[in-house]
Amino acid sequence: MECVQTRKRTISRSLSNRAQKKERKLNLRTGCKIFFFLAVLSGLIQIFSYIPRQRSHEKNGNYWPYFFNELPEDSVDVIFMGSSHSNSTFIPEIIDDILDINSIHVNTSGESIYQTALEYREVLRHQQPRMVIIETYPIFDGLTQEDLKPWNYSFFFAVPSIVRQMLYAHQFFSIENLIYFYLPYTLYHADWKKPGSIAQRVEETVTALISGKGQLELAHKGYFNYMESLPPLKAGVDEDDPPAVCAVADLKQRLETTKEIMNLDSENAPALMFVEAPQLVNEFEACRREVIEAIRNWGGDYQVLLQDQERPRLWFGDHEHMTQFGAVIASVELARLLAEKLDLKVDTRALAYYQTYFFNDYKINRDGREVEVNLIPYDSEAVSDLYFTWTLHRDGEEIEKIEGLRQNELTVTLPASDGKYYFHVEIYNPAGAYLLRGNLNIPVE
Repeated sequence: MECVQTRKRTISRSLSNRAQKKERKLNLRTGCKIFFFLAVLSGLIQIFSYIPRQRSHEKNGNYWPYFFNELPEDSVDVIFMGSSHSNSTFIPEIIDDILDINSIHVNTSGESIYQTALEYREVLRHQQPRMVIIETYPIFDGLTQEDLKPWNYSFFFAVPSIVRQMLYAHQFFSIENLIYFYLPYTLYHADWKKPGSIAQRVEETVTALISGKGQLELAHKGYFNYMESLPPLKAGVDEDDPPAVCAVADLKQRLETTKEIMNLDSENAPALMFVEAPQLVNEFEACRREVIEAIRNWGGDYQVLLQDQERPRLWFGDHEHMTQFGAVIASVELARLLAEKLDLKVDTRALAYYQTYFFNDYKINRDGREVEVNLIPYDSEAVSDLYFTWTLHRDGEEIEKIEGLRQNELTVTLPASDGKYYFHVEIYNPAGAYLLRGNLNIPVE
């Protein structure tokens, strides 16, 4: 009897072991299937995300992929950070030539100080410059979570460490915007209505990868030229006054973030300077005193460029961004400031060379088909060294070209009364290699 029971227990145990093995195999197969599915899904997401990420970088000027992937470690002396107010005001080529240094822009268009703080932390992981200059506009303004654009994701996509990508993203983005971070192709959902454009971008990207043209270049070290100057004001019309009340609701939080940047800087060697780029009309004039006092009370360095100078419309593409006419002047002043702060020697010949490109303002008058234009120089004698090339455009097409030395004043006859006309001017001093370019619109009658 005992033998029978023992045999039954043995058979039962054997059957139980087989069932367990079968269950383990089934679980293993299920686990493998889930793993395989997730791996394929992850791979597909990465494939679909590659082009949207590249497009995000391109829309932001490729600043971040160039900085992380192409720029040798610890290879720059000065780094300019901020928004488009930075890259349209500071011209690294001019500053480097005057001071014999290496400087570069790295920024995000429309960013707020909250994003600048994350970028600053990552920048110091890759470069140890002598100075970082943060243009101050992000302290006052910048795109909110509701208004973020695809290019605002470029920094987060470009950070070399995936862990830090996610860490920064979760610190910065709202829940909705985190979806765009993890699923970048949803940033361009409107493009799915145009499958032809998607196919074209896929083809261009694949061709670039196959041909080995993936290496990035940063033209003019990141400087961006707002080409078209504002038209002169009509007689009797003044610029609008800035608001009398500070309208930045979260200014306290922005200042706290600014202080965090300053505290981080004190632990990481490079000098830090906040520089306010010139604006034609500063809509945050009522907030400036509080910001300047706070930063200076914390021991920070806050500088205002061209503070005591008139600001002609020739220098501005809109009320906030400078044209090259203004940026040349601002960059020379910044070079002088950097020389003082970093104890650098100024190349006086280079300084004098760039000063020949200084223009106070311009006049443009139209009487029927007759048009007179006059670029007013800082130094009338300096014009004798400059070669001017004027091209007259009508409805986007070039119709006349006039060039020669000392041609800062010009009179032309338009071929017809109708059409949209503008001058494109290029100014060159043969003593060096720099070229100043701009567009001046001709008034419509």
